[in-house]
Parts: sequence; structure tokens; C-alpha cells
Amino acid sequence: MKVKPILLVLIALLISVNISAQEVDQRIERQLNDMQMQFTTTTSGNFKLLFDMENGRSQIVFINSKTKMHEDAEVREISSPAAFISTADQLSHEKLWKLLAANFESVLGAWQLEPATDGWGLHFTVKVPAMMPEKRLIMYMVHVAKVADAMEKEFSAVDTF
Repeated sequence: MKVKPILLVLIALLISVNISAQEVDQRIERQLNDMQMQFTTTTSGNFKLLFDMENGRSQIVFINSKTKMHEDAEVREISSPAAFISTADQLSHEKLWKLLAANFESVLGAWQLEPATDGWGLHFTVKVPAMMPEKRLIMYMVHVAKVADAMEKEFSAVDTF
């Protein structure tokens, strides 16, 4: 009876895939749909939007479905990638100082490294209330897109994100 062990393995795989796939935050999904914004969802349940920038450039923006609590405040991250860092030597001391100085000067948002396959993603991120009026949501998305796109130009001549 080799069929039973194979069937058990398949069932276990299906259960693990179901558990690991994160659901999207329906509140944000509803807001994006109400604003008639085009988006896709990632395997981790985050929203991915593509913004048209100046001079034919584009910029990706992510809205995390998963939120975090800080005391009684529910907080969400909205971010935009500017570079992919595969090795530590891609970040010179000059670039690191520039990013730290930019964090100091930034009124809203900060640069952070996010784990990615075979390296790190350099993202400009704002941590904001999980729910907000549509006008604010658009403001945050446009803000991270503009800041990340400007830094992407400094890291590479290619419009990757």
C-alpha cells in the first residue's frame, strides 16, 4: 500500500502551502478597488502597485497586508525599492552615510534593508496607521515612490523598479 504514504505527503504539502500563504488585508483591497487602482498581490499577501514617474520611468510600491501593533495603534508599512544589494561591498561608506543622512533629514519615512533572495532590497518605507482616508493612502504611496525613484537613479542608470 504505497498509495497511502504518497497521499499523506500530498495532503501535508497542501496544508503547509495553505498555512504559508498569507491572506490579503481586505480593508486595503477594498480601498484600492474603490479608487480604481491597478494592483497585484504577492505570495506573501502584500499589494504591489506600479506608478508612472517622470521621464518614462516607473516605480513599484508595496503595501503590506500584515500589520503590527504599537500599544493600541495598528501600523502598516508602505515601501518602494530603490536597489538590490547582493553583496555588502555594493554599499560603500559614502552611500551608507548618504542613506543615514537621508534618514535624519526625512520627516516621513526611512531607508531600510529588507531580506530578499540572494541579498537585500533597499526600500524607502513609511510606517503609518493601518487604515486611513484614501487621500492619505495616495499621499504615502506617491511619497515613497518619488523618494525611492530618486535614490534608484543614484544607484543605477537602469530603471529596475
